[in-house]
Formats: sequence, C-alpha cells, structure tokens
Amino acid sequence: MKKILIILLFWTITSIGQEKEVVFNSIEEALLKPTEVKSLDLSDTKLKELSIDILKLTNLAKIDLGSNPEINLIQAFEVLKNIKTLKTIWITDCKLKTIPNNISELKGLEEIWLDDNELTEFPEPLKKLDNLKYLRLFSNEIKNLSFENNDLQNLIYIDLCYNKFETFPVELSKLKNIKRIIIWYNSINYIPSSINEFKKIEEINLEHNEISFLPKEFGELKTLQKLSLRKNKLKSKALKPIWTLSNLTDLELENNNISKLSKSIKKLKNLKRLSIGINPLMKLPIELSELDNLEQLGLVKIPQLQWTEAFEIMSKISSLKRVGMPSNKFKIMPSGFEKLKQVELFWLNNNNFNNAEKEKIKQMLPNSKIEFD
Repeated sequence: MKKILIILLFWTITSIGQEKEVVFNSIEEALLKPTEVKSLDLSDTKLKELSIDILKLTNLAKIDLGSNPEINLIQAFEVLKNIKTLKTIWITDCKLKTIPNNISELKGLEEIWLDDNELTEFPEPLKKLDNLKYLRLFSNEIKNLSFENNDLQNLIYIDLCYNKFETFPVELSKLKNIKRIIIWYNSINYIPSSINEFKKIEEINLEHNEISFLPKEFGELKTLQKLSLRKNKLKSKALKPIWTLSNLTDLELENNNISKLSKSIKKLKNLKRLSIGINPLMKLPIELSELDNLEQLGLVKIPQLQWTEAFEIMSKISSLKRVGMPSNKFKIMPSGFEKLKQVELFWLNNNNFNNAEKEKIKQMLPNSKIEFD
C-alpha cells in the first residue's frame, strides 16, 4: 500500500507553482472540510462498511479502499454510486475472488486499481463501465479473457502483469480504443496470428515471458510505438516481424538469445530508444548508423561485443545522446570510445575501472557526463 500511496501523492501534484491536492486519511478528517476533499485514503483501516457521511464529500474524485479484506463492497458501491464526481477507486489487496455486480452503477469511474487480489476471471461487471479508461489487474490469477465488440469502448490502458496467461490475450483487440497493454511476468509462450486485429495499439510490454516466436502478423501493428520483449527466449530470426514496425520509437530486446541484429533494423526510422544488452551479440550492424533519430542505446552486459568497431558505428549516429554500458567487465575502456563526442551521458556502472582509468575516460570526452556508480 505504501507503493500505491506514493503514486497517489505523485498524481495529486497538478503543476509547478500550484499547491498539492490534499489527501485526507479518514472520513472524520474529511468532514471538517467536506467541499475541499478530492482524494480520500481509507486503506488499511479495518474498514467493514462505508459511512453514509461520505455523501457529504460532494467533490470527491478518488478513494482508496485497499487492504481492507473484510469490507462489504456491495454496501460500499451502493453508497459510492451517489457520488457523481468519483473517477478513481483503489480496491487493492482485499483478497477479492469476485467483484459485486453493482460496481457497474458507478457510471463515472475512469480508473480502477484491483492489484494483489485473487481474481481468476475478468470481472464481468466492469464491462458495463463505459467511461473506464485505465484498469489495473496486477497480480491476480487470470488465465484468459473474453469480450464483446461493445465492451469497454473507452478503455485505453490495461495492466495484466503477474497473472497466469500462457497465450497473449488477443481478445483485447475487441476493445476499440485500447492503446497500452502491460502484461509482463506471465508465462506467455504463444502469440496468435490474430494479433493484427489491434488497430490503435501504441504500446505492448511483454517483459519476462516465455516467447520464442513472433507471427508474421505481428509486423502489421503499424500504430505500435513502444515494444518491450525484455527477458524472453527470442533468437535472431524470430525478430523479423519487428523490422516492419516503422512507427516504433522504443524497442527493448534485452536479455534474450539474440546473436545477430539484422541490417533491416535500418527500417526503424523513428526509433529513439533501443536496448539490446544481455544477448550473445558479437557485432553491431553497420546499418544502425542509419537510425537518424536514435537518442538512447542500451548495451548492458555484452562484454564479448567488438567494442572498437561498435564505437565506430555509434559515432556516426549524430542524434545519439545517451549510452548505457554497465556490467561489461571493463578494466580499461576499449579504443574508439573517444569518438562518441555527440553523446551527452554515459552509464558505466558495475565495471572494473580503477580511479586512474576513470579519470582517463573523463578526459577522453570532457563535455560528456559519465556516471560510474
């Protein structure tokens, strides 16, 4: 719950120069200034029923009911349905196996957090919340999904991390406005060819799964901008569909079994951030230098890379501003590093440089910021 509170407090800062939105921690405290209350945190308070006095909080927009496993949600929703300003609700860590039907009466909800519960199926009542935009089901027991074409027409973001999926849930494509799918730490080993049915998808995060193959239809996701496949089982040939994703700006391929990057990477003209570390790469493709918008390159833990040649290629990427090279067992910086004059920031932590070598490296590129720790 501390994590949730940190996020909540962060979101309450509206802009620089304005006051923080106050988060009230009890109904009694809130009733002292009922019209000023927008955020109410009742988490971890052994709450069983929601006081009807909460209806006096006429501007309430956010409520946290998390870590109250004995709460009567049917009663709570019956009260909350009368607060028309309510947009966000946290019901995390409540040992929930189901969600009461009357949550569908909270018509104004735009954001729901259901992290750390015991749900084995997608809660059917949520499908009736036409204004819902953001949904977290982080750390539950869900294995599959089913939707109709008119379900959740305004949902943009869904988090399904730490669930039980083995097949990528292409059923989400029936949600017409879905743009972001975060589904790391499952056991996904299969992506159906119907992945191409997503028409507005902008981000897919599949980190820490079991994927070894991408169907050719994956390359038809022309609206995709951010893709993370970190910590899967991909080899070089499996990446072929990625090279046709011309709108990608962010690509994470770290920690797979990739021994070679195709020259077709040059097709990713909009790519800004690329991470390819913890792979058995020996070389970077010369075509990497044709990525005119690349700003950040992650090269963590690939000590076998032919670094001098890599530096030569990197030196030709004029847009490159940030380079990560941690955990490469360097004692001495390989030759050619001094050519990276366009780079503003280097991350060189977890290497084996002594103090003299660190000073030498700084002198190579005196205008760059170099972080060793």
